[in-house]
Amino acid sequence: MIDTTPPVKGWIKDGSDKNNDMKYSSETAEVSSVWGGFSDPESGIVSYTLDVYINNALAQSFENGLKTDFVDYSLSMKHGDSIYVKLTTTNGAETRTVIKSDGFVIDQTPPSVKYLHDTMDGRRYQSDSTKLHLKWKFDDPESGLKEYRFYIEDFYQGQGHKFYPQGQGYVTIPVINNNITADIVLQNLTLISGHKYLVKVTAVNHADMPQSQESDGVIIDSTPPVLKKVYTYTVGDLSRFWLSCLGPLVLLLPKLKLFGFPIF
Repeated sequence: MIDTTPPVKGWIKDGSDKNNDMKYSSETAEVSSVWGGFSDPESGIVSYTLDVYINNALAQSFENGLKTDFVDYSLSMKHGDSIYVKLTTTNGAETRTVIKSDGFVIDQTPPSVKYLHDTMDGRRYQSDSTKLHLKWKFDDPESGLKEYRFYIEDFYQGQGHKFYPQGQGYVTIPVINNNITADIVLQNLTLISGHKYLVKVTAVNHADMPQSQESDGVIIDSTPPVLKKVYTYTVGDLSRFWLSCLGPLVLLLPKLKLFGFPIF
């Protein structure tokens, strides 16, 4: 049979998940790809070949047979490197179709915290025992923030336990449209006076690198001050008090004058 047509072009994605095209990675020794949709009705597909490029320079070529996924740990990459894969599909007539992946960037730096508060104004005490106002901000200039994970701990007399959420490890908040500021109000809580509540936040970037930080905590004080005793004074009491303070000074004035100290 004469076959003059190249294989039908399919798709390729960076990473091992065919449903997700990886854009960033923290792995400096791993390159992986997955692909599909290639066909050749005349002579069939006989092989796949991959060329790995690092910063637009060919790093290494690999014969992959008929497997439609690829992973390699032999290359060495560093923070900031840009990697993509060129896939060559060959049919039985040795005509070829070539496509390349969109590529990904190595990001080895975790997010950094800008601020983290348990109250709206950052105070360490509050009287309201029904709500917490949490505010935080992280940043990641390389790959950007993917999500936040947080939970709240209850501390009393040096002992702590998870307070919120109940029945799960943490709450996940996706970062949408690069909105990296979190402002969360939790209401209808039962906070105990004298207990300290602190939030623990983990920020995850698009290279799946986490950064965890905990707040200083807020102490609940829902009770007013207790009046122990009231003292009353008369004018005579105040006069005797001031005379007891000024008396020694009056006796000291002549001595100060004697030694040349200026007296008013």
